[in-house]
Amino acid sequence: MDWGKHVEAIGEATFKRAYRLTVSSFDRLLAKITDKLDAINVQNAINSSGSSICPATCLAMALRYLAGGSYIDICFTHGVSFTSFYAILTPPSDFPMPGGSKRKTKPVRLAEVSTSTQ
Repeated sequence: MDWGKHVEAIGEATFKRAYRLTVSSFDRLLAKITDKLDAINVQNAINSSGSSICPATCLAMALRYLAGGSYIDICFTHGVSFTSFYAILTPPSDFPMPGGSKRKTKPVRLAEVSTSTQ
């Protein structure tokens, strides 16, 4: 996905409604976390198809999901597989959490929840 073309195509008003941030706020947030997203992306690319997803797209998908977006619509809009989408939403165990701590528990994946409740 060409992130610049996507932003241009949807416009500022739709962007703010979809991602709950202005384009300039999104860009400032992206600048602060790009290094961390790049590190996650490299690992995910090694684990899957070998191609990475740009940090802007990773952030956009996470924000859209947190804003109430459906994973199906998010994957379709951003051109990623369901597996890649969930890999982006599940940071590695050594990913820094708020307050400087590291996650202590193993993340629960949606597939594990749905099979354990049946």
